[in-house]
Amino acid sequence: MSVTAAAHALPVEFPSERTSAVSAPATDAPLVLTVESGPSSESAWAASLLLFARYCDSSDPLEIIDEDRSVSELLPSNGNPGLLVVPPAPWSISANGLSLEWNGAAMRFVVPAGRQTQASLDQIARHWQRLERGIVAWSKDPALAARPVAELPMLEDSEIQTLLGEWNHTNHSVDEAATLVSAFERQVDATPDAIAARFGGASLSYRDLDRRANALAGWIGAQSLGQNPIVGILAERSLEMLVGLYGILKAGAAYLPIEPTLPHGRIETLIEESGTRLLLTHSSLLGRAHSLDVVTQAIDSPEFAPETGNERHPHLRPTADSIAYCIFTSGSTGKPKGVLIRHRSICNRLFWMQGEFPLSLADRVLQKTPFGFDISVWELFWPLQVGATLYILPPEQHKSARDVAMAIRRDGITIAHFVPSMLSAFLEEPSARPCGETLKRVFCGGEAISYSITERFFSVFPNSEFVNLYGPTEAAVDITCWRIVPHDPRGIVPIGRPLWNCQVHVLDSRRRLMPRIATGELYLGGVQLAAGYLGRPDLTAERFVPNPFEAGTRLYRTGDLTRWLPDGAIEYLGRNDFQVKINGLRIELGEIESAIQAIPGVANVAVSVIQTPAGAKQLCAFLVRGPTGSELMGSAVKDRLAGQLPSYMVPTHIAWLPEVPLTASGKFDRKKLPLTLPEVLKLR
Repeated sequence: MSVTAAAHALPVEFPSERTSAVSAPATDAPLVLTVESGPSSESAWAASLLLFARYCDSSDPLEIIDEDRSVSELLPSNGNPGLLVVPPAPWSISANGLSLEWNGAAMRFVVPAGRQTQASLDQIARHWQRLERGIVAWSKDPALAARPVAELPMLEDSEIQTLLGEWNHTNHSVDEAATLVSAFERQVDATPDAIAARFGGASLSYRDLDRRANALAGWIGAQSLGQNPIVGILAERSLEMLVGLYGILKAGAAYLPIEPTLPHGRIETLIEESGTRLLLTHSSLLGRAHSLDVVTQAIDSPEFAPETGNERHPHLRPTADSIAYCIFTSGSTGKPKGVLIRHRSICNRLFWMQGEFPLSLADRVLQKTPFGFDISVWELFWPLQVGATLYILPPEQHKSARDVAMAIRRDGITIAHFVPSMLSAFLEEPSARPCGETLKRVFCGGEAISYSITERFFSVFPNSEFVNLYGPTEAAVDITCWRIVPHDPRGIVPIGRPLWNCQVHVLDSRRRLMPRIATGELYLGGVQLAAGYLGRPDLTAERFVPNPFEAGTRLYRTGDLTRWLPDGAIEYLGRNDFQVKINGLRIELGEIESAIQAIPGVANVAVSVIQTPAGAKQLCAFLVRGPTGSELMGSAVKDRLAGQLPSYMVPTHIAWLPEVPLTASGKFDRKKLPLTLPEVLKLR
């Protein structure tokens, strides 16, 4: 990659007679650091390779330098050839959008145009300088030379302070003893006659919701379920669903949300995996629930009427360390995994939200997210901590942009949440534009937001605030936030900065801090981390790891690839595994593949995400027939999956391959699978 004519050289001082240059490019040219020295100066060559390995993460299959070996082995000495191999010129290598080039006389470190700023290239030059100095100095000291290359410092102390201190300075005082129950009851005492929730033509005041939940909590507490049990709730969006959730929490239990639309086999799995012994549901669903191996109770039973719940049950109350809810997410091993969130964690999240985006008694919040997904948690509990009114959308209407627009206009909704894919459809709905008369703020999350959506949003709702939220289920819904502004010259939508009492770190595979511009895995820390995975200590230990920056605390490995931006915000770049999100729903492709692999007649399978001509993402399963699968049809595969998996995990398309594409090393090569719907249709 050559420097364009628009670039010019600026001298940079290095600790030798070698000359290097930093090119300051035009907006459409790459940033280039040139080390005008070759392999005759081994320390310069080593520093260049190590710099590239560090910026691209040494876990990359490039394996251009072994950081586990000692520094003494790095450079040639006493007949030892060293670890460095000088390739023939011209030579180049690329990873994570960066390139390293060798022309026989100079080494060039190339950053794509628009990636960052001149300051970023100055940073790269300083890091090269520090590595080269370190290699020289450590090689001369026997004690230091015996240490592994991985310990050679690259970041400066001021950078470390910025990454760990300035950009993660999130300490904020909150009520550490609060629970979802205590926060709600405080508001009940303050505004007992205010309307807490509306559903269709019915409503519940704060007092009536509290009393109905009290009555249910007393009944649950009498069932001898043990301390902090998990209670399942199989319910559609409704006032009864709300009563059930608050009743479970008031009983000191954790709620397990179960969508009635799930296939029976999936419901059985959730009941079995959670160990729940009690299931709340609607009277209309009791027949279906009775086939499950669990005690069932109708939430809408007359015995839980408001007049029966005048007294609260303080002896049942949860503590801040009690589990508030257990939400199951897709699992890569073929089994869903239950994420356990404490009251302390979710309360911090809600207190932050009220602090940054305060609701008033006049606000009307739309509750449309299915309660099996954690975005629903803030919709259900935040408004009722501060005296606002919750408007519950009828079942299935959240799938229709027209129905959502109608509800917002009819009810004067002021606060709503959308996943980006649904927001895109909503913005194209002609009846949506009048919603801007009352819709003062829209939160968006669940998947990456494209810059084009933000431009469209502000053209439809010029007076509404637009907020991007990011976070996995394992971090109490969201852990970073970004206030989106129109016409951002960068043309991207960052996921933002950490919330109160939360930390975010971009680390490499050795859990070292990655500098600005470099891509690394996002790790999360702080009060909002989940207690772990239900009954999965092995998986908990794998994903929740010791915090190298604060003894006695943990970090959660997200699997998300990110990088720091110059202003301290974080940009999301993608995944480092096979987890995807479609319509905001988290999907482990491995779970679908495991289910398909169990179907007789399937020899091999790979599930991938393809794109339609309209830009929508859809699941496609690529199957190889086994000896007994000659008659197996795609429709039969879908029917089998529909009885085991949620509908959003059943692939839209089934395509047949003669064999699964492999890499040269014999591993499955997903990159060779079709990426678009037209390509898939050719396989049928």
